[in-house]
Order: sequence, then structure tokens, then C-alpha cells
Amino acid sequence: MQRWQQPVRRTRRRLQGVEGHPREPDHSFPWFLTARHATSTWQYFASGQKIAEFDDNGAQPGATVTHQVNFGGLTGKQKVLAVWNIADTANAFYACIDVNAR
Repeated sequence: MQRWQQPVRRTRRRLQGVEGHPREPDHSFPWFLTARHATSTWQYFASGQKIAEFDDNGAQPGATVTHQVNFGGLTGKQKVLAVWNIADTANAFYACIDVNAR
């Protein structure tokens, strides 16, 4: 009979978030693409609402894409979900980051 190993003890580690700048409601979100898929839209969500959408109309993006996202009236710590929607499939890529909007 084989004995099971003890599970590896994992510690919680938080990723460093992005600090907002006073009086600047926009935040820059860079994407570094290793596969440049034809893109329908890029969407950004915070506090359960869509805060920005960029429409690429099926175009192939460059290797680096940067969006300026305005948080409007949202302030304080926000969890941002960024979605890269692919044009020719139902697939999407997701990224999540902590932002301190000021």
C-alpha cells in the first residue's frame, strides 16, 4: 500500500496592485500579447459594472496594447476584471488586478 504525501502547505501571497494618482481618474492597462488574435472587444469591469469597452472590430492587435480606463466616480480599492474577447471564436482571455483608485 502506497502512503500519501502530506499536502504542501501554501501561504497566501497577494500580487502587488496598481496605485492611482491623485486627481487622475484614468489608469493605464498594458497588454503584452504573445499570440495576436483577431479581437472583437476589450472590456474592463470594477464593482460589478462595466467601466470601459474598446472595440477593435475584428482587427489583429499589435504585440503591445495599452488602454486608458477612466474609473469615473469609483474610488478606493477596486478589483478590476479585464477581458480580451477574440473575434473569430467564443474564447476570451482574462486578467484580474487590484487597483487603488483615487
